Amino acid sequence: MTPTNQTPCINPGCTAMVDQKPKGRRRLYCCESCGRWYRKYCRPALEGDDNDQYALQIAEEAHRLTRDILALTGAADQPLEAARLVHRASTALAHLRDALVQQAHDRTIKPATIARALNVSTDSVSRWRKDAGDRRQRTLKPPPLDSQTVQTAPRTHPRIPQPRTATVRSPEPGPARGAPVGGAPGQPSAPVPSTTTFASRLAGALSTLQRQNSPSYATLGRAAGVSRSYISRILSGERTPSWDVTLKITLECGGDPDAVRPLWEAARGYHNYHPASLQAMLRGLQLAAGNVPLDELSARAGHSLTGQQIMSLLRGTGTAEWSSVRSLVIALRGEPEAVHPLWQAAQAPLSMTTPDTHGATVTSLCAGSFG
Repeated sequence: MTPTNQTPCINPGCTAMVDQKPKGRRRLYCCESCGRWYRKYCRPALEGDDNDQYALQIAEEAHRLTRDILALTGAADQPLEAARLVHRASTALAHLRDALVQQAHDRTIKPATIARALNVSTDSVSRWRKDAGDRRQRTLKPPPLDSQTVQTAPRTHPRIPQPRTATVRSPEPGPARGAPVGGAPGQPSAPVPSTTTFASRLAGALSTLQRQNSPSYATLGRAAGVSRSYISRILSGERTPSWDVTLKITLECGGDPDAVRPLWEAARGYHNYHPASLQAMLRGLQLAAGNVPLDELSARAGHSLTGQQIMSLLRGTGTAEWSSVRSLVIALRGEPEAVHPLWQAAQAPLSMTTPDTHGATVTSLCAGSFG
């Protein structure tokens, strides 16, 4: 007789064992009845948090677009810009419809019921669900591993607690022993080559706030209305949350939303240039860098900036020359090219922003905001 081993059925509440053969596909259920129950009631719950967050993100983007359309409709000299935003908003609303269909499926609403509510066929419902799932995977998938990261995750049975992912990172190269910190006297240190994205900087800023104020992941999850595991993925940079979730996490940690907002906008591909954007971005980069002490930042800048000058730039209380701003951005391990438009907006705020009828600034979104 062929030797076998046994594993528990993964259907919660079932105590039966599943016979496994040495070769062939691994069996997960003791019977087809358990398989149907698990696929219908358990598996959607595992992805429900991600689906809900994805739908909320699209709804926020559609709302932002329609607000901009309302502002531009009253401007007789910008009909083409308003029409362009209408086209993008219609795409966003179609994506939102697909995401809401997926939400309805997660809540065990039958496809026939969804089809009747939308006056479409069940085939359309299935196609929209598949499209929403594909977009969610592209939008919320974790970043790829780089050459300095090695991850190993042994495969185990789903009923057995999974071990933590082991991450081994090479130490960040630093100055040679005995070498001065920063560049030559009066010169900022050279930019550190980095593939860091604004999404990871947002995660770094939120992680800094969490470490400084020490709220638990469970506490942050309750405050933001998401699961503890989703908070973990946000702080690790695997997920870019909606602004509502980001704001609630920031406030729960006692942080400044104005400093976090530019990082979130940049991570989402938004370009919102107004006079206060520069100082807010600099404070956000400082937060993402772990609130580096002023004397260390001065050393990184080759002592071309004093601690008082750095403080003035972060607070926006002094004249911001581009050379000074560039030195500070490099010291914060940022990209000057990404900050330069904000500096330009601070120099000529009236020409770079367009207030709407409610006093809000019209936001320009990148072409790839909706995939």
